[in-house]
Formats: sequence, C-alpha cells, structure tokens
Amino acid sequence: MRGRHAVMLAVLAALVAGGALAQESPDREPMPVGSDPQFTQSSGGNLFYGGFVGLSFGSVQYIELSPLVGYRFSPQFGAGVGLLYRNRKDTRYSYDVSATDYGANLFARYYLGSGLFAQAEYDYTNYEYVSNSVTGATVHQPYSAFLAGVGFNTAVGRGAGVYALVLYDFNYSGTNVYQPYSSPVQFRVGVSVGF
Repeated sequence: MRGRHAVMLAVLAALVAGGALAQESPDREPMPVGSDPQFTQSSGGNLFYGGFVGLSFGSVQYIELSPLVGYRFSPQFGAGVGLLYRNRKDTRYSYDVSATDYGANLFARYYLGSGLFAQAEYDYTNYEYVSNSVTGATVHQPYSAFLAGVGFNTAVGRGAGVYALVLYDFNYSGTNVYQPYSSPVQFRVGVSVGF
C-alpha cells in the first residue's frame, strides 16, 4: 500500500513540475478562462479520448485498463463514456485467487480555470469476489457508483493532456464487504488527447 501511495505522489509531483515548466508560445492567443488546456491547443474537432492504467503490487495484484471517449460541447464542458477491465490476483488466502472485473461509466466534466475541473460520473462494475474462502469459489456481482470530485489537467503537447483526479463514491457502504473498492475515495491519473 505504501509503495502505491509513493508512486501516486511521484506522478503528481511530475505533473505539477511539468505544468510549471510548460511555456506558452508568444504568438499563441491566451486560453479562455475556465477552459480545458488541451482543448485550445487541439488540432481541431470536439472529440477527445484517453484513459488510465492502474497497477497494484503486493498481496493483491492487479492491472486495470480504462479507455474513454468524450465530446466537448464548449471549451469549459465535456461529457463522455469509459470502459473498465481489471484483472486481479489475490494471494491473501491459502491458495491464489484470480478474478476479473469489467464495467462502464458515463461522466461529465466542467473546467473551472487554470486546469482545475469538477467531474461527476456514474459507474457500473461487474465485480468478481471470493464467495467461499474454503473452496475459493468466486461470483460476479453488479456494483453501481455515483461519484463526484475535482481534478487537474495540464497540457503536455498539442492537443494532449495529463490529468489527476480525486472522486468520492456516494454509494459506498463501509458495511458491504462485497464491493470493488476498500474506500469511498478514488484517485486516478491518466491521459487524454483531442483530435
């Protein structure tokens, strides 16, 4: 767990340093207040795509792939859909358990200014968990989450950006052990590209 937090802090520090070192071309018009930094530098069109990759090591190992595609209705507002695929290996039992989660989400993002944005989303996840700790049998269960939070996006090239996002799951219940996350707070770091 500590290693995962250290990696997240290192990525966030790199994002902040990259944003501080970025230089605007003197002949480029200033960005509208509250707009997506990569939208104003995009090569054209209102579509954007990207996503994030998650990795975890330790007694619970996983790899997560989450591509997304969206549409910018204005420089300040965009919405889209994403997919989720996660493969986990859990070695906390007397035997190794492999499980697969998959799902989709709908999200809306509003830029507040200087790369800061608010995001709301609905996530559906088909989550596989160990239903019998003696035999290792697993079952799939649906999980719906309503999340909202804030993030920061910085341009890293023409039409490309890197973002960090913190979301709170309003549907999370600390008493339900059969849910995909161990906390109502989710951290994400990803990339998005406009074209």
